[in-house]
Amino acid sequence: MKNFNYYNSTWVVVIIVCLTSAIHFIRETMFDLFGWHWNMGTGAVVLFFFFLYQKYIWSRFPIPSIIDLPNLKGGYYGKLVSSNKILGTDINIQKDCLFEIHQQGNEIIIVGFYADENALTATSRSESHSYVVASDELHQIKFIYNYTNSPLIEKDMYGYPLNKHEGTSTLTWSKINSESINIEYYNKERNSMGRIDLIKISETYQNKFYRP
Repeated sequence: MKNFNYYNSTWVVVIIVCLTSAIHFIRETMFDLFGWHWNMGTGAVVLFFFFLYQKYIWSRFPIPSIIDLPNLKGGYYGKLVSSNKILGTDINIQKDCLFEIHQQGNEIIIVGFYADENALTATSRSESHSYVVASDELHQIKFIYNYTNSPLIEKDMYGYPLNKHEGTSTLTWSKINSESINIEYYNKERNSMGRIDLIKISETYQNKFYRP
């Protein structure tokens, strides 16, 4: 676990106090009954618990109030509409998208695959490398993240050359419609922006573009 960002501080304190009390009780009991000295430090036990929680427990036995983030783990399929136009027309470029959100507790990586319409393989792949979280009164949580997009082919079906670039996106998730997400992005290098609407289709990862 990298840090305690987005952990509920009250729950963290409660868990630490409970674990500390339990360790003290076990240590005293073992000494009284068997004369054993338990030398493992309390801090190590606490960190091990949070490691297990982050790695395994959070998604299998969810206690939502410990981490102030929703469980977004899984695959999402949908469509991107760009502000860029098809060459020689006034029609916005569209892409089919497969996003996979890799999540372990408060550690989240957002991976996107972008494909030409009706194609079986992706033209490019993006991956987030940092994020911050904001919430609002409409029961929405927003992940504002930076990403790197890497091309998988030289040109897409519209004739646009593809190159590696950086961008910024805002992913919005709502408690009211928890199986869908939308992403608004801005690409300074290409001076373009757009919107991606996605529906959850899987709880697992395939690390590639596929259609449901």
